Amino acid sequence: MAPGCNTVSAGGSGTVCTTASMTGTSMASPAVAGAGLLVREYYTDGFYPSGAANASDGFTPSGALIKATLINSAVDATGITGYPSTREGYGRLLLDNALYFTGDARRLIVKDVRNANGMTTGGSTNYNFTVASAGQPLEVTLVWTEKEATLNANPAYINNLNLVVTAPDNSTYLGNVFTAGQSSTGGVADAVNNTETFLLNAPAAGAWTVSINAAAVNTATPQGFALVISGDVSEALPVPNVVSIDPATGETDAMVSVTDLHGANFQNGATVKLARTSYPDIPGSSVGYVSAAQLTCSFDLSGAEGGVWDVIVTNPDNQTATLAGGFDVTVTCLKGDLNNDTFVNGDDIALFVTDLINGSGTVRQRCAGDIATPRDSLISADDVAGFVDCLLQGGCP
Repeated sequence: MAPGCNTVSAGGSGTVCTTASMTGTSMASPAVAGAGLLVREYYTDGFYPSGAANASDGFTPSGALIKATLINSAVDATGITGYPSTREGYGRLLLDNALYFTGDARRLIVKDVRNANGMTTGGSTNYNFTVASAGQPLEVTLVWTEKEATLNANPAYINNLNLVVTAPDNSTYLGNVFTAGQSSTGGVADAVNNTETFLLNAPAAGAWTVSINAAAVNTATPQGFALVISGDVSEALPVPNVVSIDPATGETDAMVSVTDLHGANFQNGATVKLARTSYPDIPGSSVGYVSAAQLTCSFDLSGAEGGVWDVIVTNPDNQTATLAGGFDVTVTCLKGDLNNDTFVNGDDIALFVTDLINGSGTVRQRCAGDIATPRDSLISADDVAGFVDCLLQGGCP
């Protein structure tokens, strides 16, 4: 509903433009229709989901989505008994209550499913989302547009979808089952109306689920629908998965450009790193989002320990995926050549002695100084004799 009592609007006759005051649906209906146009513009201009206009996010909403958004914005009108009711419908239109803009505390989740991807009898679709706090009312609206009934049909409704909302404590709420102005558990599913809603003024924080169950779809074409969720909410997105990385190897102290980190459910803004127990993580730089199945990045392997490393992707929603042992850091060295100048000579002595005494040295130095068999990736007393022989011979055999 919208105000329609003593409402001042544009008026006039012929070439005279003025204003007029009227009471009735002639004033209330255009107010709602205008709000519907603003809702359509919100979606076509790409304000969803970011809250700021982004042309690449724009889409043409169905009539069902426009209607669901309008209903989801409505609030209980004061002075009218019962909510929802035949006197006020789903309440007084308050458009900013549903549309999310940058900085708003009240957020928005929408699903606009066309008939081609719709539901058939017995089907069920679930959507998971998280409520961060009870600071905002939680409202869910389901709307679908049915095929017209035959002439003089009684009843005239055809298809029946049912809205079920499940709380973190597994309490379930059916659409359009209200007590004292809020949704309540129990009751029976609405088999008549093509609009079903849910409302709690102080919802519990945690994981929620919306289920849409197709009790009866009596048309040859599947039944699409629109779903709108608003509150202090965020959508639970799919968990990412890492399948492969190309290239899957790189030399220590080198910069490696990964052209295809392949998987599924990657998000724009994801981070990438190499991880190995007892060693510092190697963060990926210049991470590029190609698609939900492909990322690119670079790794600076300066000082990286040789061996296999795990590849870890973390989406902006903090869900992670790991490709265990997916990346191999190689270490190439000339035995005895600690300063990496392709010779084994007196210039290598100081580095060998320093690393021997301190038990330190770079990865490449430890590789070059680890001469004894079997190798242990350390410069120790076992390597002294071999290093001296290499030094005297001008190189290792």
